[in-house]
Amino acid sequence: MPLRSCTWDGPKLRHFKSIKSAYPQNETLFCSILRLKNLEIDHLLHEVKHFGHNESLEYVEYIFNWLNEYHNRRDGSIRDKNAPQINTIARQRIFPVVKNGKGHRGYNSLEDGKATSPWFISDRKEFEGSFMGKVPLVAFSWETNQKFKDLFATMGLGNRILSASAKDSPVIDGFRVHHKPYTKLLRQKVDFMIR
Repeated sequence: MPLRSCTWDGPKLRHFKSIKSAYPQNETLFCSILRLKNLEIDHLLHEVKHFGHNESLEYVEYIFNWLNEYHNRRDGSIRDKNAPQINTIARQRIFPVVKNGKGHRGYNSLEDGKATSPWFISDRKEFEGSFMGKVPLVAFSWETNQKFKDLFATMGLGNRILSASAKDSPVIDGFRVHHKPYTKLLRQKVDFMIR
């Protein structure tokens, strides 16, 4: 395995292997002499750029979890110095979207974050239940999307978050049926309500 495909310490990735567990006694050789680094944001961005159209939802979420962890770190945060790189990857097809029923991978397709195709990020439980199957949604659960909210904002996806996009406009779906006893009760109390 070439040295450029190694990290000293970090999670298991497809394109990079952590070698700390295999050679713990050789840290000086690898880190000081050969200048091998721990996992960095560039490694994660490389992984994201190589997502295939048949990528498993679990692996996509795994990488997003690591991106989110790096995003939330105080030292080496991607918010400041790597925000342009994050915006660049948001233009690639990396977001697993469910259109009208989950596909065999748990989603239908990987979508581009900057494209005009309509898809949204469900960040509340009630939105996930109400909008699933009606509009394309990111395949992550609403809890996961809530956790990634700041990362999505850095990626420039604030307009795709349902809590920001959905407007309140109640619609009666079905026949309008008045509840006569309740209406009568309210009419009796109207003088007290107006005061």
